[in-house]
Amino acid sequence: MSTWTTPTKWALRCSVNPLIEPPYSMLPEDMSVIVLLHGTELVTVARKNEAKYQDMVQRMRYYASQGVKFKVCGLALKDFGYTLDDMQSFIEVTPSAMSELVHWQNQGYGLITPVVTDKKVATEDIR
Repeated sequence: MSTWTTPTKWALRCSVNPLIEPPYSMLPEDMSVIVLLHGTELVTVARKNEAKYQDMVQRMRYYASQGVKFKVCGLALKDFGYTLDDMQSFIEVTPSAMSELVHWQNQGYGLITPVVTDKKVATEDIR
């Protein structure tokens, strides 16, 4: 599994799922979440790699069905030799990840950069 998948998985789970439940009780159609992929993580959404990243692709497909948009950087896509046809059907291509990021921040979106640190001490040892 690619190193980006765990932070992305947790960021979506920790951001989207609690908003659907009380006390927020938001409807998925009332949320606007965009996941922007721009590097080596592109391999996880390439159709040819679906079996290898099946768990992650299924999770992304689920969130896409809930309204989360998944976008990939067109420059990175080209650098890795992919086209839109090589990507999963829920993927959109943007001209540039950095330009896309600036665009959405100017629209009022916030940037969440998930960081999951390695556990160095067992939970039982610090209780």
